[in-house]
Amino acid sequence: MGLVRFYQKFLSPLTMGACRYYPSCSMYALWLLQFENPLLAVFKIMYRILRCNQLFAGGIAYPLVRLKLKNIVFEPKSVKYWLVPSTNVNFLDIISPFDKTYTMRVYIIKSLF
Repeated sequence: MGLVRFYQKFLSPLTMGACRYYPSCSMYALWLLQFENPLLAVFKIMYRILRCNQLFAGGIAYPLVRLKLKNIVFEPKSVKYWLVPSTNVNFLDIISPFDKTYTMRVYIIKSLF
């Protein structure tokens, strides 16, 4: 994560916003490194960087990760990231009743506030 932050601070201003995607490739990398297995995150980041050129259309492409959530507590708090399910599934379909673990594929979207 330190290398990505170094790139954002010192090298990215030299490219003048050349990324074809939203979120930018460096933000995509930070989010993946925070939520995904590091080895898998590196492969996803490299694949994204290889697609960030004139041969691909670009656009909006949020990171898609598989999360295991345990002991979810529904209470008001500040939200840094929204975890949006990739498919429309019933909540009861993803519950493991024995260990109260929820496994789902989600898009990571940063909150505006």
